[in-house]
Amino acid sequence: MKIIKKTTIALFLLPITFGCQLKNKTHFIEKSTINKITALTSSIHFLKEECNNEWLPSEAETISAALRMMGQNKSDISTEFHTEISSMAKIRYAEIKSDILENDIKCRELENLLSNFIIKINN
Repeated sequence: MKIIKKTTIALFLLPITFGCQLKNKTHFIEKSTINKITALTSSIHFLKEECNNEWLPSEAETISAALRMMGQNKSDISTEFHTEISSMAKIRYAEIKSDILENDIKCRELENLLSNFIIKINN
């Protein structure tokens, strides 16, 4: 009787355990992608607005280029994804802007960090 109860409990918990792990792994990948793109988008926005680099791409162009480079199909990306990226990018932009470093230093560091992306997006 105890073996049947333990087996029943184990069979009940097994799908929940594996289902949750699979879902969390997928969510982690999506969150990781969103974090990378928001960091990129907010940095490009800062360079454009605060460092007088008006020639840099818009937010939508930056997101599209980043997704292409990551091998993502743009048609698979939802409006919710773009909205989340946009709102998170605004928050990160405000954080970059409010940092105590001088703008010249921030501009140089971001230009160095993003130079490969900027070269690829302009080609």
